Amino acid sequence: MLAREVMSGNIKMIPSNTSVQAAAELMRQMDVGILPVAEEGRLVGTLTDRDIAVRAVAQGADPKATPTREIMSRDVVSCYDDQDAREVARVMERNKVRRVVVVNRDNEAIGLISVDDLAVHPETRMLADEVVMQFSKHH
Repeated sequence: MLAREVMSGNIKMIPSNTSVQAAAELMRQMDVGILPVAEEGRLVGTLTDRDIAVRAVAQGADPKATPTREIMSRDVVSCYDDQDAREVARVMERNKVRRVVVVNRDNEAIGLISVDDLAVHPETRMLADEVVMQFSKHH
């Protein structure tokens, strides 16, 4: 099974100068916990609901005035859409993340894979359990 068969295609890349408030509103509308962040069309980071809580709200940043580039995670964990889903699960385990950005061979973000996405497919359900167990060992 390939990453593109498991991924959620519900994705919107936001510019790095998007305000934290606008990004949070978009997350609410799309019912997602992560957004890829771009500069000049290139993937440069991700903004998660945790980034907003820990790096903006907890530090008293003004969500209307703070651009996402100031609080985003710069270490993007990604996979290719034609990569085997088992390898994607191993990438998630190694990097201790619950979500990865799916890119095509032109490095354009086209989707997301979460542990939940792995869990709903019979072929990858056990992989999801392994990712969660590995993640739990370190938190």
